[in-house]
Amino acid sequence: MEPKLPQLNPKTQQAAEAFIGEWVWVALILFLVLLFRNLLQNIVEGILIQRGGEYLQDEVVWIHLNGHRRPARIARFGLAKTSFYCYDIIEREDEEPIITGGTLLTIPNTELKDLRIERPLDKLDLLPPKR
Repeated sequence: MEPKLPQLNPKTQQAAEAFIGEWVWVALILFLVLLFRNLLQNIVEGILIQRGGEYLQDEVVWIHLNGHRRPARIARFGLAKTSFYCYDIIEREDEEPIITGGTLLTIPNTELKDLRIERPLDKLDLLPPKR
C-alpha cells in the first residue's frame, strides 16, 4: 500500500501556484542579471571609455605590465574588451631602436582602470632660456 500524501485545499493550491508563478519570473530575471553581470559591467565600461575620449584608437602609449614598461598601440576599443599591440624593442647605442616583435594584449574593459597607461608627450625644450 502506498502512503497517502496530504491534499491541499483547492483554493490554497491555486493561491500557491499564483504566488509561485509571479515570483518565478523575478527569480529568473535576477538569475540572468547575476549570470551576465560581468558582461554588463564590461559593456558599460566600454561605452564610458569610447565616449570619454581620454584615449583614441591607434594611439601610441606606454603600458606597465608585470613590472615592465612596454610601448603599445591601442588597436581596438570593443564593448567588452580592449586590444593593444605591445612591442618588443631593442635599443642599441648610437642607433635607432629596433622593433623585434610583439604581442596582442586583450583586456576586459573592467580591468583597464587597474592598468597603468602613459601617453608620451611631445618633445619639449625644458632647458631655461639663455640670457
